[in-house]
Amino acid sequence: MHARWNLAEALAERGRLHEAISEYHKVRAELLARGALVDGAISAVEILDLYLLAGRESELPSLTERFVHLFRDAGFPLNAMEALAWLRGRADAARLTHDDLAYVRAFLEDVAQKPYGRFVAP
Repeated sequence: MHARWNLAEALAERGRLHEAISEYHKVRAELLARGALVDGAISAVEILDLYLLAGRESELPSLTERFVHLFRDAGFPLNAMEALAWLRGRADAARLTHDDLAYVRAFLEDVAQKPYGRFVAP
């Protein structure tokens, strides 16, 4: 799984965005299957970032909605669900930015240390 994540990062760095997206989807699915919800959510944020870079903004509303449902059904904590729901709202309004994704990524990375920390939108 780590090798696949590294491959996705390398593909993205080389500008092979569609291939990187595909690999990140595999990483996300594998992490969810293992119950690694926070890492799975971080990989989902990476996917959204790559969709923005690839100019695929029109696909973001349905993708963010799918992620919200996937992670909710997997038992993602409510505070972290708020972050994903906020991203969905930004995508629905066609206002999702790389800065939004970086903000949520940083929040998710802190969830391990602060499992009950509340998400506050910027």
